[in-house]
Amino acid sequence: MDKNLIIPKYLFEEFSLKACLDDDYNSDDSYNWEEELLMEFQCEICMNYMFPPIKQCEIGHSYCQDCFGKVSSCPTCSSPKKDTRNFALEHIFEKLTFPCKYAEEGCLFQAKGPLVVSHQSDCSYKATACPLNSLKQCEWVGSKFNVGAHLKKSHDDLIFKNDFNVIISNFKCYSRTEKFCLVHAWGEIFYFSHVLTSGYFKAHIFRMTKFTNNDFKYAINFFKGDTQKKVISVEGPCKYRPTDLSSDFLPYFSWVVSYLAEFLDDDDCLHSSVQISIDN
Repeated sequence: MDKNLIIPKYLFEEFSLKACLDDDYNSDDSYNWEEELLMEFQCEICMNYMFPPIKQCEIGHSYCQDCFGKVSSCPTCSSPKKDTRNFALEHIFEKLTFPCKYAEEGCLFQAKGPLVVSHQSDCSYKATACPLNSLKQCEWVGSKFNVGAHLKKSHDDLIFKNDFNVIISNFKCYSRTEKFCLVHAWGEIFYFSHVLTSGYFKAHIFRMTKFTNNDFKYAINFFKGDTQKKVISVEGPCKYRPTDLSSDFLPYFSWVVSYLAEFLDDDDCLHSSVQISIDN
């Protein structure tokens, strides 16, 4: 089918003609007309609106791309799938106003088809997995507005608020030790971990979520014993890294353990603090 298909004007003029001839015509019916047309975009399998590319079977039944790839033949008529697109519907898609597919989650955004597709990729109500799904196999999924509440409820022992203190015990232990926590600050989730291995102390800190458009930076301070006297300060940008949290593959900064050992308290603990701020 020609990709530049021109749809006859009479398909859109029929409604206007009816409006001129019908004395009982109510202008509010125009919305119902568009709503009925939107129903033609409902995928027969998932019942969600179909967005380009709109696939179809040999007879012409249309489905969204995701569902079309999961079936071996047309669920409606059992005819073979066809490697063609419904360009007529795709053309109308550009003219109609669609709701965001996250409307049931609370999103009120509506716009012409292409604008809705662009919006949905960054929609605030878009489902997001728990930041600890890979580390703790947490299966929770929800909107970004509920991530903080979920972490507080299910992973409270691993969540810290901004500007917190970290006491690293058994600092002179020669076996590999690794600990991590999450920082909930500025509407985002940050990951902080430290590793003692092979005579080095390594630390990692980065941004796990991208709920806002802000850039962030971290500041890590080390203190002399259990006093508040700073002896080392490190600052840098918090890069976004949503996956692969294995410490062996993370960018890090490190120090020789023997150097930091000069700043331990009487119990061989290293005192430090971590702070996240907006990078203007």
